[in-house]
Amino acid sequence: MKYSLINQWNALDEKDEIFKELDDLVGWKKTPPFYRPGRTGWLKLDKPINISKEGIFTTIKSLKLKGIGYCNDNLEITQPTQKYFNRIFPHLGFTKEGKFCMVESDQAPLGGLEFGRAEMEYYIAKKLSESGCPSVIPMRLYKYDRKFTGSNGESNLAVVITGLPVETPFRADCAYRYNNNLSFDNPMNNHWPFSNPQSDEERKHVESLSKLLKFQGNENVSLDLISYFYEKYGQTLRKFHAAGFYRYSGSLDNYDYCPETDQVYLIDLDSSRILDECSDIEKPLQVIRDLASAFFNLSASLMHPWHIKKFPLSDVIRSAPFRSILKGYYHDVSEELINGVAEVFSEYYNPLHEKVFLHAQDIIEEEDREKQIAKWKPLWMDRKEVYSLLMVSIWFLHEKSSMNKLYPNQLNWMELIEDISVFASPEIASKIKNNLDKLVVCS
Repeated sequence: MKYSLINQWNALDEKDEIFKELDDLVGWKKTPPFYRPGRTGWLKLDKPINISKEGIFTTIKSLKLKGIGYCNDNLEITQPTQKYFNRIFPHLGFTKEGKFCMVESDQAPLGGLEFGRAEMEYYIAKKLSESGCPSVIPMRLYKYDRKFTGSNGESNLAVVITGLPVETPFRADCAYRYNNNLSFDNPMNNHWPFSNPQSDEERKHVESLSKLLKFQGNENVSLDLISYFYEKYGQTLRKFHAAGFYRYSGSLDNYDYCPETDQVYLIDLDSSRILDECSDIEKPLQVIRDLASAFFNLSASLMHPWHIKKFPLSDVIRSAPFRSILKGYYHDVSEELINGVAEVFSEYYNPLHEKVFLHAQDIIEEEDREKQIAKWKPLWMDRKEVYSLLMVSIWFLHEKSSMNKLYPNQLNWMELIEDISVFASPEIASKIKNNLDKLVVCS
């Protein structure tokens, strides 16, 4: 494939021998290496790259090659395509006036990456590295001659190559997938992780982490690791916002844990944005939304019918992962208020988790997809309701945090309730308002 090298971070040694290999991979003179389905390749370095320049001290042990091709569920690898896939789930957004709305995700090239998004990941990775926020390290930005037409019109396909501080390809979702001996019969969708059970190598990686963090032998190692990662993720997400960025998906496969630094670092940055593009009303809402996204993604993962048997509610309550992320992010807010917000969310989440747990086997065994959905949907979270609940409850933490000085709340919590009445429904708004009494008292 024809390409142009657009950018290379000046903290790197241009004579490093790895760059010739990267050119060959991007140009498809060699087939790029993948370890899991998707559009992101991974390459372990024979020799680590040490960076000590411009106040940055880090070691790159492996590389992420995003947009370099498509790896299907059978681990068959093809070049980036001009075909697109639709991301089917909308996410919460805001108008310039701070009104809640649902936003559809852009179409994305199958196995590829639009140049604008590749450029954004490269730029943000550079700024985060310079600011001290743990993230991937920008290496190189390439543009292909091949074009893609999607939601935003025509764009060149591109590849962004970033460095990772670890020598394994696994992300934080390895803890979620640990000891997954469950049946994957009749899955809702036929993609990772359903079609690819955890490998022995990944399982050993999780066990080494559990030993390092002294979770080995615990009743539920998966949840203990997830809770630990979530507190670290909260700390890193705060640095991400303080550096001037927003819109980061809190899904476990979007970040990883580095044992050497005891930090979570951010991996996928192409959909992130610059906070200064937002109005003053929007800024704190976007910051809070990123935390709400982490809550929603973890909730959806823990109560997924194909995985929920690994995560009984008693273990979720004991390990307290939702409290952990709040503790990591709002470390300057009282424990009483953090516990209050976690409790408000638990009052919504726990009954749903219990219902899915009871009906999971019936859902899994249903072979008719429409009937499967019909059994599952009534037990699932209402997207508008859960995001509304999280936005207004986390508002109380933001109000008491020094982050409120950086991105001050422009709306009070009652004004958020009024917005929710229009966005979701008056009934949902009233229900949420009645659940917030303990937070009003704590604050």
